[in-house]
Formats: sequence, C-alpha cells, structure tokens
Amino acid sequence: MFLTPLLVFGQKVESKKYDHPDYSIEYPENWILDESGKEGTFFVVYPNIETDKDFVENINLIKQNLGQNKLTIEQLKSIIENQVSNMLDNSKIILSEIINDKGFSYHKLLVTGETSGMNFITRIHTIPVENNLYTLTLVSKAEDYENIKDISNQIMNSFTIK
Repeated sequence: MFLTPLLVFGQKVESKKYDHPDYSIEYPENWILDESGKEGTFFVVYPNIETDKDFVENINLIKQNLGQNKLTIEQLKSIIENQVSNMLDNSKIILSEIINDKGFSYHKLLVTGETSGMNFITRIHTIPVENNLYTLTLVSKAEDYENIKDISNQIMNSFTIK
C-alpha cells in the first residue's frame, strides 16, 4: 500500500495504492478497502463515512475465468448490456462505448435503473485480458451520483492490469 496524491476538484487528496500481483488501483486514503470476498468480489472500496443512509456508494472488482471462450469486445459489450438490462428495472443505458487505453480495449457502460425500490446509477468497465474478464463496477444511488462522480471516475481510471 502506497500513499500518492490524487486530484479532486483541483485539490490534492492523499490516496492509497492497492498493488495486487494482477492489477492495481488508487483510492482516497479516507476510503475503506475490503478484500473479504463478499458476493464474489476481489475487493470493494467505499467512503469511510458515518451515515444513516441505507446504501453507501462503492466500487468493486469481480474477475471471471472465461476458459476457452474467445469473445470479442463487441460480443462482450452486447452481453453486458443485456445482463444489466435484465438486472435493473426501468434500465436506461446512458453511455456504452469501447475504449482503448493502457494497452487494453475495454467496454465502458453507464446505466440507470431501479432495484429494491431504489434508483441507481451504475458505471461498469469490462476488461477482457487473455482468458480472464475483469469487471470494475461503481454502484451509486442516483441521488448521490453527482457527489461521487468525479472521485469515482478517478478511482476507476486508475485501475491498471499488469
């Protein structure tokens, strides 16, 4: 774990770097990193805030072994869009694009929808690497998204596959 500066709204915020043998990610030092494996995640990071909110925004990583399945990024894009549409009620895709960055192609999806009586905005980066699929996801209540958008974008954009 390393401390490095992260810019938020033009101000430097101390951050930590989680350095795993397969990937790394930077997040603000006042956020919590949970590697307990809850719900099949490799990690979850979320703000360290005392709150009576019924949901706290978080960024999580799931890694899947695709075996011998060779899917193109375009095929993955279609599969992810369909899966998310089936998971959320009244889902609406705001953005769906394929991006080339840091030597990898990945699918970026921003979607709104409802579940458990709450409105959510979810940002998903789906990154195929060899036989593995890394899925980095931000989950935020719609009403809180603007407050977390900039820092969550920086955190997700700091994610690097080694």
